[in-house]
Amino acid sequence: MLLYVVIGPGGTKNITVQQTTDRYIQIYSASWGLNCANYIAQENQRLQQLRLRPADLEKLAPEERPQSLDPLPPVTRDNVLKIVGEKCNNSIACSFDASSDNLKLEPLASCYKHLEVEFRCFAFDRLRHLKVNQSETLTIDCKEADATAAS
Repeated sequence: MLLYVVIGPGGTKNITVQQTTDRYIQIYSASWGLNCANYIAQENQRLQQLRLRPADLEKLAPEERPQSLDPLPPVTRDNVLKIVGEKCNNSIACSFDASSDNLKLEPLASCYKHLEVEFRCFAFDRLRHLKVNQSETLTIDCKEADATAAS
């Protein structure tokens, strides 16, 4: 939005141009790997059935060895809200790769994950939903009047 202010009787002699924007990204929800919940449950069930001890790991083929003997924690909604918020909140646009390294969370290495984000471009905007796959780029752009999210 461009605002022109004309001051005094001198006509256009003193013109102040002020550029303001009320558009900025506000992240409301960000979840990484929710689609892996069933795989995590299956892996935990497999671990429970195996009832392995540390000495038993050497007997298994490398592809059958679990990463850990501890059960995997369940994937929760908004597990990367803070990280995505730090990258995007209060910006007009943001972009980054959807990866476990960038999001600092690895729910299950063998699962191909999705990043699901809900955001607004200004206070009274509708809630927008964006879903990108692992290794794709999340791009949110609130510059235009009809802001779009792209991947």
